[in-house]
Amino acid sequence: MRAVAVLSRLTSSLLIALVIGLAGAATPAIATPLITQRDLQIDLGPYRLARRTANRTRFDPAVHGFRFANTFTNNFIPEVDWRTRGLCGGMVFAALDYFHHSHIPLPTQDYAPADGTQLRDYIYARQTHSFIAGGNFVRWAEYGVNPFGARNAEFYRWGLEGRLDELRREIDAGRPVAIGLKGCDESCQGDHQVLAIGYDVGGYNGDPSSSSAQTIRIYIYDPNFPGQTMTMTPYMAASAWWYTRPDSEGVRHRWRSWFIQAYSPAPPPHITQAPRELILRIGTGGDDLRGTHDNLNILVTTRTGQILTFTNVNRSHPWVNDSSQDVSLPLPEGVLPQDVRSVRFQIGGGGDNWNLDSVRIYGVEGGSLRLYFVAEGAPLVRFTGEHREERFVF
Repeated sequence: MRAVAVLSRLTSSLLIALVIGLAGAATPAIATPLITQRDLQIDLGPYRLARRTANRTRFDPAVHGFRFANTFTNNFIPEVDWRTRGLCGGMVFAALDYFHHSHIPLPTQDYAPADGTQLRDYIYARQTHSFIAGGNFVRWAEYGVNPFGARNAEFYRWGLEGRLDELRREIDAGRPVAIGLKGCDESCQGDHQVLAIGYDVGGYNGDPSSSSAQTIRIYIYDPNFPGQTMTMTPYMAASAWWYTRPDSEGVRHRWRSWFIQAYSPAPPPHITQAPRELILRIGTGGDDLRGTHDNLNILVTTRTGQILTFTNVNRSHPWVNDSSQDVSLPLPEGVLPQDVRSVRFQIGGGGDNWNLDSVRIYGVEGGSLRLYFVAEGAPLVRFTGEHREERFVF
């Protein structure tokens, strides 16, 4: 009788836990569950409650993700010509910040913010933080210890074992998860950072070598694919993970493995986008803009003869050889992009040479981007101590 009483109390406790769990999952602050009948099965033998096999958070890439793609290039350390491409981690962390601070509106522009703008600086700062927060750098370094690919299979399995369980716990708690994707070889994409927003383990039986692993799906916001929900699944034949569909060039992006990144919310800035602005995409050729004392000033002339002056648009930073920079020039009240008649480049400072290879000038009004001017050459203009100024007429 005592055993029966214990059994009765334990069964009651399990049912109470089930009710509480389902009630919690139904509240708006928690994830919106994708509940199936198999989610509710109870194994009365060992008294084990079956876990959810599929779930998603409230994060919707079409609503909570940035509308522009991760097309950034960065002069990470210009002094030694160390460049990086993309700010995927910064975009993921920034999107999460806005998601967790829903009273602050997410910027809605559909073009990448120019260098020097508040949004670009914020994303860049979050990119840096994404590598150092909570030991994330150590996690990246751990995957770097792989002589001649000896640990490829091990790294792949990690994504099917404890880290998958950790991901499911976070998603079940309603928390989107920043994850790092580790590249593998020349046939793969490089290291990348994305946001896991849901999962479906399908019929996976927990054995990484079983074909049931191929039923796993991890749903993702990828800054390289704005507005889309990407789906990642194991690629068993190559001991890798890849997207279920190819990109616009027919390439299915794949990586060796993935891991959860440490993240803590930070209050994002309230971005007041300039109602009108010019965005200049400036290409440097084989001779750099030195910066420090040799800086670029830009003078904009309107159809009424008004001159708008923007000094030191490179912010005293060097623009290294064969690089491209975006510069934002906010226009004052009463001046529209179509009112601009010319843009003049002036180099002030010590007289160092600079090869300007290309200029593309866009006008932005009401969130719409329009190309107004294009000029290219090799070089288009060579600035020297004697030639310090060039005017481009629309």
